[in-house]
Amino acid sequence: MAVSQPSNQVNVWKKPMRVKRVKKWGLLRSLDVFHAFFKKKKEVADLMLISINIHESTGHLLSCPLRFLVRVDDTVFTVIQTALRSYARQGRLPVLGNNSDDFFLYCANSDFIALSPVVPIGRTGGRNFLLYKKK
Repeated sequence: MAVSQPSNQVNVWKKPMRVKRVKKWGLLRSLDVFHAFFKKKKEVADLMLISINIHESTGHLLSCPLRFLVRVDDTVFTVIQTALRSYARQGRLPVLGNNSDDFFLYCANSDFIALSPVVPIGRTGGRNFLLYKKK
């Protein structure tokens, strides 16, 4: 038999219809600023997962390639910098250095032609790349 509540009692299990948000200079405020910024721009970052094999690398965990997310409009130069930073953080051997001008990036799926450093990575048409050090 179900027990009904009198109409003058408040149901404690129901959440209030509207919660008033107090904006403070903390996490809540920063999240509001973050959401307001992206709602104004109405942009969604187009990301792609790429993998980069490094020439003459002994590697780490059986020479697996570097994998990370990049934006589609990032340049090849930026991708090389990110790959070198990721390679150094993982402690892979041999040590390559951090000068990204000393490296070429090739698309593994197309002709063996070095990519221009100013071309966006999304326009290359591939997701698998090779990183070679200049001689």
